[in-house]
Amino acid sequence: MLQATYQKGFTLIELMVTLVVLAVLLSIGVPSYVEWIRDSRLDTATRSLASALKLARSEAVSQQSVITVRAGMEGDAANWAEGIHMYTDEEPAGNTNYAAGTDALIKNINFAMDGITLVSNAGEHTSFSNEGLLRDDVNPATFRLCDARSEGNLISINVVGRISVAPAGDCP
Repeated sequence: MLQATYQKGFTLIELMVTLVVLAVLLSIGVPSYVEWIRDSRLDTATRSLASALKLARSEAVSQQSVITVRAGMEGDAANWAEGIHMYTDEEPAGNTNYAAGTDALIKNINFAMDGITLVSNAGEHTSFSNEGLLRDDVNPATFRLCDARSEGNLISINVVGRISVAPAGDCP
């Protein structure tokens, strides 16, 4: 009587079917993952800037003084995407210049906005009054964050200082 011998392992057909299924799953999953990463970067940049602006408004009310948020880090050109420095502004109208002798620095915040452009109608700075109101000439102050896919978010600050985030409809 013959005994059946079983071999352990995969047949060539089983291996090929597995590779085809894996290739199909990767072709569907990898682009979705890349898209998710891009969405996450845009959302993180938007939340970082919105949180910094909300902190500035909160500090203005709690300290009962004008708080200015200036684009760029100290000594840098005014670039909102690089970061901001936030300070108590001794000038009642708020201004773009940080004077170490009279203005009290509250916080420097660096942003990681790789591949994201940020355009603002607020110029180099935006200020909040001691009541949390927007002290700028523009109303609303807007910050448009866009990525390479022309996807984006819009941060708006209305005259009463309310900060809102919405999808940006027209990214370049």
